[in-house]
Amino acid sequence: MTCPSNTFIAENGQFSSTQTVTCNALTEKWSHEESDGSRPWSTCYGKSTPTKITLSVDLTLTGATSCPATSALDSAMESWLKAQTNSAYDCVDSGKCAMGSGSSCTTGPVVYKFSLVQATDTDNSVLGTLDTQLKADVTSISLTITTSKKRATVTLTGNSVTTTTAAECPSGSQTVGEGCAQCTVGQYEKDGVCTECPLNTYSTSAGSTECVSCTGDTGTVDTGSDSESDCKEICTVGTVTKGSTNPSENSRVGASTKVTITCDSGYDVGHGNSNTPTCQDLSGYQCYQQCETPTLTLDGQAYVGSVGSSMSFGQAATIQCKGKIDILICLSGTLSAPSCDPVVVFSGSGYSDIISGSSATLTCTAFVISNAVNFTWSGIGGVTPVTANSVNNFAQDSVVKLPSVAQDTEVGCAIEGKGISTKTTVDVFTVSGKGATVEKGGSVVVTCTVQGATKSLRITWKDQGDTGVTIGEWSGGTQTATLSISGITQSTSYTCLVTGSTGQQHPHSVAVEVISVPTIEPPTSQGSRIFVYPHSLTTVLFLMLLLLLKLN
Repeated sequence: MTCPSNTFIAENGQFSSTQTVTCNALTEKWSHEESDGSRPWSTCYGKSTPTKITLSVDLTLTGATSCPATSALDSAMESWLKAQTNSAYDCVDSGKCAMGSGSSCTTGPVVYKFSLVQATDTDNSVLGTLDTQLKADVTSISLTITTSKKRATVTLTGNSVTTTTAAECPSGSQTVGEGCAQCTVGQYEKDGVCTECPLNTYSTSAGSTECVSCTGDTGTVDTGSDSESDCKEICTVGTVTKGSTNPSENSRVGASTKVTITCDSGYDVGHGNSNTPTCQDLSGYQCYQQCETPTLTLDGQAYVGSVGSSMSFGQAATIQCKGKIDILICLSGTLSAPSCDPVVVFSGSGYSDIISGSSATLTCTAFVISNAVNFTWSGIGGVTPVTANSVNNFAQDSVVKLPSVAQDTEVGCAIEGKGISTKTTVDVFTVSGKGATVEKGGSVVVTCTVQGATKSLRITWKDQGDTGVTIGEWSGGTQTATLSISGITQSTSYTCLVTGSTGQQHPHSVAVEVISVPTIEPPTSQGSRIFVYPHSLTTVLFLMLLLLLKLN
């Protein structure tokens, strides 16, 4: 794994931009694999600037068997460092680094322990350079100390040296060797260590010193949450009898998280139930024992639709028996079907409520049969039925199409040699209309009458522009629908459209004739002449009467 730019993995006191993992060929496990099988990658941290860096030095000295005063050792060591001409020691002379407090000395042999402290507003590498040079010059170290007793002078010479470097980091960071790693989002700094935010809290900023608590009844699924959106309604995955779940039982997840249920062999979650409910909907789920589909006995049972070799809990198999529909439901892991006898029924709607003179299609079906049967029909005149040659799903059809039915007709269908028969009636209705004659610009009422309907129907008037006006709906019987029209200027026709219960449409046209009214103009006198414009006998008689009155 490689960290993004300017971020690093902090491991074993060192910063690294990559994490290398290996696989053990014997255990077949990866080096970063946890005991639960998970394989988490290391966190990538950004670096932060230390507040100070301390170089701790353990200097073994020869030339004495007892320790001089630590203050004298500190003074002599600082003088020696400042006296060096190598640039690696310049930070002491320039004040960029200084002797730290808390020096000590132990004997057997004499080991002088002191520290150098570097402020971080300087080059962070100066103590590292000094450390390297000090190890190279250790045998050249010579410390001259005047003891308090008899004012004697003692010269101590360096023999060996060991050093450690530690950084003091700002809040929101942790120490990594000589540097500082800033705590990432989802973490906070606790006692100098970057720690994941606890359950039900989160942090959205790097370098946090505390985490924000979720509000209300919400919480987080796991530790280390880095967004307020991680706060949600929490649910614990429950137990499913005769099955398992993913996420596993007792897992802490969001209430809307999908949980996949895997049932034991021969079990399922029940017909119509999802095997991936949400955690909040999981309560009450269990795996139920399936039912084996009953073995079919021909001429004894017939299934409408296949249910396969097994049925889920709550699944139903539909059986057609003696014109009735029985439902078998899988409830207990066992299922037995009742026996039933062959039956013959009419199906379809091609013969229900047709207009007089229309064709009618009737389908007669024999159910619960294993072999093809012969059908006999009555009431169909000389029409030849079309009968299927074979049995399909324990059923066989015979179809008759009557070309023109003028009135209600009873039709019968039977299975030859079985003594099984049925009858139905082809229902016929008629539509008649009454038009009208009207003067130009006048008003008129046209009618449409339906007789003999047995089911619901709808009547719609339409003009020649196909504009429709639904007049009403009726449940059957004889009904008359009227349409009032005004301002008619020319002869036209209207269509009475009757829509039956099966959606079949039957149009019937009615005419409206417009006639011209005679125009009568008053006599016009030009000298002794009167001009008239005869249009009809009535008009002529009327004008003659006016002429006689004028002459008298």
